[in-house]
Parts: sequence; structure tokens; C-alpha cells
Amino acid sequence: MGKSPDIGNVIQINHGQRYFTTYLHLQSRDVSVGQTVQRGQLIGRVGRTGPTSNNHPHLHFELAYDADNNGSATWGNSTSERIRPWFNGVEYGQANSRTWRNVTSNNCGGTPAPTCSGVNLDFTAYPLIQQGSNGSLVKAAQCRLIAAGHNPGEPDGDFGPDTATATMAFQSARGLTADGDIGPRTWTALLSYGSTPALRNGSTGADVSRLQRALTAALGRTVGIDGDFGPNTEQAVRDYQTTRSLGVDGDAGPQTWAALQAGR
Repeated sequence: MGKSPDIGNVIQINHGQRYFTTYLHLQSRDVSVGQTVQRGQLIGRVGRTGPTSNNHPHLHFELAYDADNNGSATWGNSTSERIRPWFNGVEYGQANSRTWRNVTSNNCGGTPAPTCSGVNLDFTAYPLIQQGSNGSLVKAAQCRLIAAGHNPGEPDGDFGPDTATATMAFQSARGLTADGDIGPRTWTALLSYGSTPALRNGSTGADVSRLQRALTAALGRTVGIDGDFGPNTEQAVRDYQTTRSLGVDGDAGPQTWAALQAGR
């Protein structure tokens, strides 16, 4: 997993028994090397990185079998280890003129993945929540746990044993005290979890909103969450950098993201 000069951002998932899926041309990656992922988890965002994307955003993924058993699978050309998919006993691929257009999806059966579509993550404060808490803040925390690969079950706004267990697993993975409560440090790590793009005054978008949420939790004061990195957000970054003994420049770079994602 990384970045290729030809195909841009890449994620490859090892499914076991030498089978892999590879995702190409991604705008960003939301998982790290060696991380365990699960069904329904956000791993990255569709994009158009790399010159072979032809500058068109699209989802490009390939199935592959590690024929030489070297621990990874090659992709992208006729001599690679990619293989054709099978659905309901039918092989799909260009050679037999059957493509994804011939596939009817029923989500492959099984238990539907938890859904966080439309769940509000933006609050003026992120107070302590723990087992027995309920409401919209709990639902937001459950969705962030799902995004981080620690599934508490369906996000229902009820902080029960499953949410506490998922929280402790997340805390352990981040080097935080694994008490199952979501206080300032855990909120900061949860809300900042994801990719770490360089952001500065003038930046906009979802990553800026994610930064603003994390700063609200870390600083214990409201940082406007609007996806616009303006003077107020720059000052919040400077205040955070100062109180955490980081280099103070007002930009959210690698050190600032690392501190946020460690729950500092």
C-alpha cells in the first residue's frame, strides 16, 4: 500500500489464502499498512491520482491470486496476477464478454454492514460519554469507532457493553488508557482518525472539518466546524501546537496530525 508514480494512491487488502484485492487511483487512504479492516469500513476515497487514471475519477479495483507466493499480488496488465471474478458460478471478464453490467447485486447476503450515512459528527463540545450514556454524541462516537476498524455494532446511540469493548480496543491500539470511557483524549484520537493531509489557511473540505472536530475536543472549546480553514482555525491550530510543545506555524502537518491521532 502506498503511492505509485503511474497509478497514484493504492491500497491492497490480503484476504487470506493468497487472495488479494487492489484499489487504484484513490484520492486518499484512510487505513494504514498492516491494519485489519472489516466489511463496511471506509478504507479510502475514489479519485483520479496517477497519470493512468486519464484524469477521470473512478473506482478501479482488481482481484488477484498470489501465484508466486511472495506475500503480495501484482496488478495492472495482462501478465499480472489478477484473476476474473465469479458470481453465482459464472465467470466474469472481457474474454467471455460478461462484465459488471451483467451482475445483479443483492449485497452478497449476510448481515448488513453498520451504516453511518447521515449521522451528525459536528458538535460544539465533546463531553465525557461512557457506558449508560445515550444520544447523538454516542452515535457519533460509534460511527468513528466503525471508521477506525473497531465495530460496536449498529450505531444506535446507546453506549452499551459492545461500544465499551470497541472503545477499549481503540484505546489500546492508540496507546491510551483502556477504560472504555470516551473523554477528551479518546475523542481527540477518534475525531482525528483517518488520512493526514497537509492543511493550512485556505484549505477546504471534509478533512478540514475532521481537523476542526478534533481541535474542539482537544482544546475544550468550540472551533467552528465548517470545512473552511480560515483565521479562527489557524489560531486554534497554533493554540494546540503551543500547548502540546509542537512547532508553532498554524499549519496541520504530520506532527500536528500525529499528536491529535495519539489523543494528545
